[in-house]
Amino acid sequence: MLKLVVFVPEANSEDLKRALWEAGLGRQGDYRNCAFTLRGTGEFMPTDAADPHLGQTDQQETVEELRIEMLCPDDLKSRAVELIQQFHPYEEPAYEFYAIIDDRPAGP
Repeated sequence: MLKLVVFVPEANSEDLKRALWEAGLGRQGDYRNCAFTLRGTGEFMPTDAADPHLGQTDQQETVEELRIEMLCPDDLKSRAVELIQQFHPYEEPAYEFYAIIDDRPAGP
């Protein structure tokens, strides 16, 4: 099992979460559509080679974004990346996957 962490502007967050949930991410036990969301500020500076969704070349940009975390089965990692690229407005979306070690006893 993996944990997906993706940073996205709030305006695009619901569509991205919905797409990821429909693909099978965000399931924990008998629950589905699970996610943790935290507000924060993203910063970046587009280079001359960039085609930014927001901001200007060689100018520091700050954007209010959401950090969205959800569980991702190993076999859905590639699909999650495809959906991030499809639903995220940025040319270079920021996302990470972490291995989850679950040593809770199996249910009845």
